[in-house]
Amino acid sequence: MNINIRQANKKDMPILTILHLKLLHLEGIKENNEENISWAFQKIINSKNSYIFLIEYSKNIAGMCTLQTLISSVEGGVSGLIEDFYIDENYRKLGLGQSLVKKVEEFCKKKNYKRIQLLCRSNNINAIKFYEKIGFNRTDMIFFYKRL
Repeated sequence: MNINIRQANKKDMPILTILHLKLLHLEGIKENNEENISWAFQKIINSKNSYIFLIEYSKNIAGMCTLQTLISSVEGGVSGLIEDFYIDENYRKLGLGQSLVKKVEEFCKKKNYKRIQLLCRSNNINAIKFYEKIGFNRTDMIFFYKRL
């Protein structure tokens, strides 16, 4: 398998936007303002505490993962929040998702993160099975948000 995992840069903005729009479509989210997506990815790429990882398969970008750094009072250190994770449907079932998460875990261990966490829609059964398969544990927490 010819794969490469690397951090995204400004030149990757067009493909990041495409992948993110596909993720939003998959999740049934109708808010898909490309300007907002570009703004967010630009901020992440320029940040010292947030990262975007891309996975390439045979020189084609097959997926992405964003990682945001949080401070955890429970862990007494930093933790990572996987905010967006997506493998293009044309590249699924090749082990790319597992490889990408493993790379993010290695990155976090090198930076002394104490934990990695993520959110997943409760109706995304395939994603839930995937995350459980690679060692993530469900919690009984309920996610809330409020738009400002």
